[in-house]
Parts: sequence; C-alpha cells; structure tokens
Amino acid sequence: MLRRALLPARRMARALSTDMGATTHFGSREVPVEDKARLVGEVFHGVADNYDRMNDVLSLGVHRCWKDAFVAALHPQPGAAFLDVAGGTGDIAFRLVDRLQAAARADGEPSAVMVLDINSSMLKVGEERAAERYGALPSSG
Repeated sequence: MLRRALLPARRMARALSTDMGATTHFGSREVPVEDKARLVGEVFHGVADNYDRMNDVLSLGVHRCWKDAFVAALHPQPGAAFLDVAGGTGDIAFRLVDRLQAAARADGEPSAVMVLDINSSMLKVGEERAAERYGALPSSG
C-alpha cells in the first residue's frame, strides 16, 4: 500500500523538478537538479589521484581504522565472493584480498573480490594500485 502511494509522489516530484527549474545544493551554491550528478562526477574525476591521501588528512587516518574494523567484522573466508559497491580506489577491496590470501587453504578454493564504482577515474586509480600491489589483474570482461 505504501509503495503505491510513493510511486505517484515520486513521479510528481520528478515532474515538478523538471517543469519548475528546481535547484539543489552543491557545496555553497544552488544548481539545477539535473546538473548535480554531473558536477559530483567531475569532483571525483578531479580528486581521484589524491583521494586516498585526502581521506588520510581529513579523517586524521581514522578511516583506516573503520575500514579495518568493517573487514574484520565480515570475517572473509576462502571461496567467498565480495562486491564492493561504490568501491572507489579499492581500499576495502584490498583489505578483503589481503584477509582472503592470509586465510587461503591448501585446497586453493578460489575467492573473488570485485569493485564497482560509477566513476572511471576512481576505478583507474584502484586498478593501478592493485597492479602495483598484486601484479597482473584478471580481465573484467
């Protein structure tokens, strides 16, 4: 019942945002709603090469602690498959790979760790880091 009520409300909101020139916040300015996704994408394309360093500075390194805690809570086991959605440069995926390699069994049960991100620049940085860290990467398709 609730879902039926939400669908017309979403359609109405979408129609109003395009028909009335709706705006939204982007930093300290107002921008057209339809421009926001592109602007956010441009920001991530622009910072991709320094994203991990920025996380270190802005969080005083605390982001590493919560990422370690997150992966530890997952308790990854050999043979498992993981998809890191919005994985950016791969920080969490690298932690998963390291844990899986440390727990690898003699039977060699394969594991998989994949990173998905909408921003190609962030993925490129992650691919470069992975190649430096682990050598050649398997083809993505």
